[in-house]
Amino acid sequence: MYQVFHNAFVTPETLQPLTYEGDLQDGRWTNGKLIDKSGQGSFAVVDSIPVIAGVEKDPWGDGSKVNEYFSKLGRTPAEVIRTNYTNIMTQIKQKAEFVSEVATIAKEGGLIVEINCGQSGGFAPLVLEANPEATVLMADLGRWLLNEWKAYAPELNWPNVSFAQLDPLHLPFADNSISAVTSYGGYSGANTHSPALKEVHRVLKPAGRLFMLDARPDPAAFRKLPAAIKNSLREKHPSMGVGYGKLMNSVGFTAASYVETGRRPIDLRSYLGAVAAQHKVGLDVLFCKVMAQKDRA
Repeated sequence: MYQVFHNAFVTPETLQPLTYEGDLQDGRWTNGKLIDKSGQGSFAVVDSIPVIAGVEKDPWGDGSKVNEYFSKLGRTPAEVIRTNYTNIMTQIKQKAEFVSEVATIAKEGGLIVEINCGQSGGFAPLVLEANPEATVLMADLGRWLLNEWKAYAPELNWPNVSFAQLDPLHLPFADNSISAVTSYGGYSGANTHSPALKEVHRVLKPAGRLFMLDARPDPAAFRKLPAAIKNSLREKHPSMGVGYGKLMNSVGFTAASYVETGRRPIDLRSYLGAVAAQHKVGLDVLFCKVMAQKDRA
């Protein structure tokens, strides 16, 4: 964990400052734990990676699913990460508007967090290409992903990159501590939009930026469904059917913009796709580039 992130960590939800106890190498955390003053909030740091959310929230579990996945795939985790890095850099570079926005974030500097970096790294590789000295934390719930990106980072000459296993719904960062949050599709779960984006607004510094690529059911088409179905779906997915402007304002961003980058018909095999087809509603998945900035103090 790179030194400049050390003072940003707090306990999720209760937001108590965390102190590191353990080994250091060149000033960076290696193996130890993060604890609050009471000693009740304690999180392991393993091979420099804080494990905040815990194994129970890791979608890959204890590792057996990872081994099974790659056994069926016939490739190693390292091969997948490297291939996906090459592919995502090729794809993103073809989109000038992505390059421009990320370059602005990289140039402004400060602490930058990539949420749900996944197998492609999200926008973090593009940030680091624009500014190799950028201070970036790549976050995900999947521990194996973070291990592989950490192993790959020296080859990419990323000296200031850190990694953390955390839950986007409960970010372990102090209020007003992060300069920018980026995410390449990491917030596309409709049920997590509002609480997760509220967390982003909380941790961003005044004038801090959020830049994300998002995918969700087209709100305009969703609103054409019968009221009973909409209400039922909104019990699990509160922000479903809410337009981006209203959504971003509801979590605290008064300065926000969004641009549709594409759409495709929803999978009819999904529950929502089947319901839409039953009621003869043409429902697309909408892809948008979303940019927001926290108000200045």
